[in-house]
Amino acid sequence: MIVSQYGYVGRLKRTRIFLTTDSKNGVNDMLKYLPQYENKFRDELNIPLMEKSADEPLVEYIKDAWRSLEVAPAIKILKFEYTEDESKIDINRYIFKREKRKKKKDRVNYKFVQDSRCGSLTTWIQITLPVKNPKTGEITIEQKVFKKSILIPLKDERGYYYIKGKKYYLIFQLVEKSTYTGNQTVTLKSLMPIAIRRNSYDVEGMDVRTETVINMLNNDEGFAKKTDIVKEDVESVQYTLPVYSIFMFRKEMPVILFYLANGVEWALDYLGVSRIISFESNMDDRRDGEVWFSISAKSFLRVKDRELFLKYPYIQSIVGGILSVVSNRFTPAQIGDKSIWIKKLGNGNNYAKGLDMLTFFNRLLDKTTQRILLLDEYHKQDIYALIRWMMMNFNELRLKDNMNLYNKRIRCNEYISSLLTMEFSKRLNRVIAMGNKATVDNYKEIFKFPGEILLQKMHVSGVLRFDESINDMNFFSKFKVTSKGPHSLGNHDSNRISIRARGLHPSFLENFDILVCGSSDPGSSALLSPWGRIKGFYFDSNPEEDHFLYEFKQDLEDKEWEKVEENDNKYHLKINSSSKERYFEVLGKMQSMTNDVQAFGTSLEDPTMILESAEDVDEKKDSDSESENTTNEKD
Repeated sequence: MIVSQYGYVGRLKRTRIFLTTDSKNGVNDMLKYLPQYENKFRDELNIPLMEKSADEPLVEYIKDAWRSLEVAPAIKILKFEYTEDESKIDINRYIFKREKRKKKKDRVNYKFVQDSRCGSLTTWIQITLPVKNPKTGEITIEQKVFKKSILIPLKDERGYYYIKGKKYYLIFQLVEKSTYTGNQTVTLKSLMPIAIRRNSYDVEGMDVRTETVINMLNNDEGFAKKTDIVKEDVESVQYTLPVYSIFMFRKEMPVILFYLANGVEWALDYLGVSRIISFESNMDDRRDGEVWFSISAKSFLRVKDRELFLKYPYIQSIVGGILSVVSNRFTPAQIGDKSIWIKKLGNGNNYAKGLDMLTFFNRLLDKTTQRILLLDEYHKQDIYALIRWMMMNFNELRLKDNMNLYNKRIRCNEYISSLLTMEFSKRLNRVIAMGNKATVDNYKEIFKFPGEILLQKMHVSGVLRFDESINDMNFFSKFKVTSKGPHSLGNHDSNRISIRARGLHPSFLENFDILVCGSSDPGSSALLSPWGRIKGFYFDSNPEEDHFLYEFKQDLEDKEWEKVEENDNKYHLKINSSSKERYFEVLGKMQSMTNDVQAFGTSLEDPTMILESAEDVDEKKDSDSESENTTNEKD
């Protein structure tokens, strides 16, 4: 076999070397010429994959995990400070100790001698909350800054971590590139699984058809003349429309409700259908080629172009979604009332619960997922844009093969930060569930975790490997990959992984070594081919499917029914672009201009601002130490 500075490179294929002499000089001659042996596979060795060159530093993913907390309006990340100077880091300060409750004079300090190589990331978090005085009714703005430090394991130049005196290395994890398919569902893994299901909804519509009858004779006033008579026919048609729903806390909810909760006009504009769908109070203005749907005696849903309606299931899904959440008692005023839709999110008549549900929905998309998705920024600016893209391209996404490696990617440092993101999510959910009752102290509880939390989570993640090599032949360990771990198939229960998911696929050729199989859990681990052509961490680095929006907007341009609108206070900007890439470039610039516009205003009664200095969450007071000891005894 051939050995380079990186370890094992390849075998001498179909080559046999025979010693014709037992003399020492003959052996030395062979060894002298052996380095000159040409191996054609040497230049094809994927060294960037072996060295994980495409991976971002772990600290950058951790910062994204912190920024994901800003989805809560009360939380703002002010700044970060990171150091790898181990002489300035006291690891013992970050370790929680379990001991019996003692008086202050009887307490002793502990010094842990197990060596761990770690850096320290300090984060400043600002909490801003309105506080109402129950006696005077005066509202004050309470603002407090907390400081929290956590340990981040350091990787040496060979890719190893030293944790508690032991040597570890991380293996790759195999996850979906974006979405995977299920039974009539398309799911994207983010902070929580975003599962979109398509159902059907039967509804009766009214097709408007007009016909001009010519050559009718009129004999009035003693002479004959031609008269054109317009004949109108309103035909009742039964439609089966697609309706999209999303799973929130194991409950299936219509997707359209989350858009309508921000306002009907906003919803139609954001979904890109405000120029073709509208709400009307009567049918007096009906025209040829339209489709109307009756909501109630005084409320109608109008689709201005039957041809586009029948062509695009996306338009049908918007219409079907709206009709599935309204009743025959809805008035035009109720349709435009946001509070009605928010209450529907809260099981019909619970406004506070609906707001909580809307808040949870807004934080489904985290910063790390936004970074790794191979989509234009226009489609991943927030959770509303991402779900809009999933609905627009639902058919194409449903055709994906879950076993195909080109629909997957690998990751390393990212899944370590996901462990922290999940911990943040659980703690933040508890505070958000409190609604307006949450205080600054409640938000402070989010950051009360041990500074070594990452080290603890890594031990139970299933992707940390102890280096038990007794020689320098560790080349293949750098290419190990597993489908287990956080956000993986079956999560932590390997029994939930189906036999099909453990099988082989033609895409494994040139990417996986199909002769390597895990001994304890076959099909859940593999070995990346050292000569694989994977670039970065994607087996296929091409962008995701997003042609729909460009084609849809082109079809909407220059429609006759747009030129006859009256009392329209909106202006539509037409983007004349010769390509999809240029179209999204212009959209991105327009979006950035919109984001740069900020509105400032003051009320008649300016609230009082209360500012306090930064509080270090890691500093323990005597009362905190006693309560912590009491809690540890209960644990």
